[in-house]
Amino acid sequence: MPKLLTILLSGLIFGLAACSSPPPAKAETPPKVAGAAQSAAEQTTDKEALNNAGANNEKRSIKMNTTANQTGKAIVVYYSRTGENYSVGNIKVGNTAKVAMEIAKQSGADLFEIKPVKAYPANYKECIEVARQEKEANARPQIAVAVEHFEQYSTVYLGYPNWWGDLPMIVYTFIESQDFAGKTVIPFVTHEGSGLSGTPQKLRQVLPKATVTEGLAISGSTAQNRPDEVAKKAAELIKQKG
Repeated sequence: MPKLLTILLSGLIFGLAACSSPPPAKAETPPKVAGAAQSAAEQTTDKEALNNAGANNEKRSIKMNTTANQTGKAIVVYYSRTGENYSVGNIKVGNTAKVAMEIAKQSGADLFEIKPVKAYPANYKECIEVARQEKEANARPQIAVAVEHFEQYSTVYLGYPNWWGDLPMIVYTFIESQDFAGKTVIPFVTHEGSGLSGTPQKLRQVLPKATVTEGLAISGSTAQNRPDEVAKKAAELIKQKG
């Protein structure tokens, strides 16, 4: 009996390093009203809005970066989750969101949050169960807000938590809704032990006409507690743009 219990607990932790970074990690939610692409300067003033993410479902246009990226050639697209997360407790700004905002700040790229019509549960165990069911069903959760004029971007920084060794299904929804032909896709993943889990290769399979780089993996606990390390990793990721 003790041996069986150990196996079951190990399976739960492995599978779920997801809902926060990977599936078993305590879940993660988006930090800003989905759909609004923001400049690096706007991100600081909108911190409170990020903390209240999840309330607004109206469609919004992308706001072009008004500082360093006038041409709009790069965009940071991410899905992130707040609430109860593995190893970091209850958070108001998601792990992936923190990394995404740092990348946008350093690169001058626009910022767009993938926000679901139906929010994932704030409770960690409930979230990882929903994530598991979606993966098994190869589901495509609906996105609340659409990106406008995606064709103008040549570089896409794509961020997501590692859920059950894969991208969250809602990220596949986004990918399949856009034309990535000719674009450079630079993945970044938050996790609590599962790393990238081969997700760049999965992206290459679903985006055969795009160039997908090696990507970056950063732990959710680092994203929440070590801004200096996040800044360093973000700078490394930006170099993959070439």
